[in-house]
Amino acid sequence: MSPDSPKPSFPRGPLAALALALALLSPSLARADADASFTYDADVVWSTAVRLLRVDLGYDIAEQDRDNGYLLFVVHDNGRDYHGSLEFVPGEGEHGVAAVELTLRISGLPATAEETVLRKLRSKLREDYGLPPRAPAAPPAPPTTPPDDDGADEGTTGEGAGEGSPDEASSGSE
Repeated sequence: MSPDSPKPSFPRGPLAALALALALLSPSLARADADASFTYDADVVWSTAVRLLRVDLGYDIAEQDRDNGYLLFVVHDNGRDYHGSLEFVPGEGEHGVAAVELTLRISGLPATAEETVLRKLRSKLREDYGLPPRAPAAPPAPPTTPPDDDGADEGTTGEGAGEGSPDEASSGSE
């Protein structure tokens, strides 16, 4: 930059600092949904999630649609209401094991609140149903057999080279 070119100007002062702090700390701007994958049956994950949200955490279930895989709920905290959603996407994990992908979002609360709910769901699934099903063991690899040596040794030198097969030796003595 040459000495004659104008220097960029940035807003300064307490108002600019406050705006920057709000932008950096605002949960709505620094938002990321919490995702998790569970290798339990989809029905097990659904019913456990509903019980966790409604009974264990005391959240109000506003709407639920099992067929379309979503659940809407309300968190009452410190006199405020926060709206949350939980999306279920059933599918298959590795080696054909049932798996459910979950996406949880609670508007207005930090991401740690969402991560805590998913951690509690994982713990509840393990407490109620044990460890998640494992993928079946991979079938053993077929045994490898050495390739056939059809004529691969012909023309090689070394011990026995030049001595024909026993059939050739017997045919030469007739």
